[in-house]
Amino acid sequence: MPRVIHFEILAKNTATATKFYKDALGWKINAWEMPGQTYWMASTGAKTEVGIDGGIMDAGRLGQPVINTVEVKAFKSAQAKIEKAGGRLVQGPYHIPNVGLHGYFADPDGILFGVLQPPKVGAVQASAAPARKSGPAAKKSTARKAAKPKARKPASKRGKAKR
Repeated sequence: MPRVIHFEILAKNTATATKFYKDALGWKINAWEMPGQTYWMASTGAKTEVGIDGGIMDAGRLGQPVINTVEVKAFKSAQAKIEKAGGRLVQGPYHIPNVGLHGYFADPDGILFGVLQPPKVGAVQASAAPARKSGPAAKKSTARKAAKPKARKPASKRGKAKR
């Protein structure tokens, strides 16, 4: 069963929010520069204590004051279950370097939550770029890239794509 492993506070003013949580709750907060934004990592206590850490980010990105993230073993499998239960993918998935594959979903009432598939042990992800699509087409594409590249016919001489 997926458990909550991370929270995000979406603040209208990240400078005010980070100062507040440092001063009021004693959280240790550090900036993490990501493409297109600064994400503020919040350490809420010692790793030996019960609880989770989180982050503070700009509210303009998703429009909900707090988002909790659950950890899953397989993103695509979790996505299928979420969608079958009436939820929907809102944003992502994205590869976050050294963190994993992450996306935001909405439940049937529109409440947002995050889903994170951590990287495999020893795997290093190089960018926060959107994840590639999965499925048969993606596997064929990956297999072709791994093999020696072949010259492609001009588009006018290729057959129509199967649908």
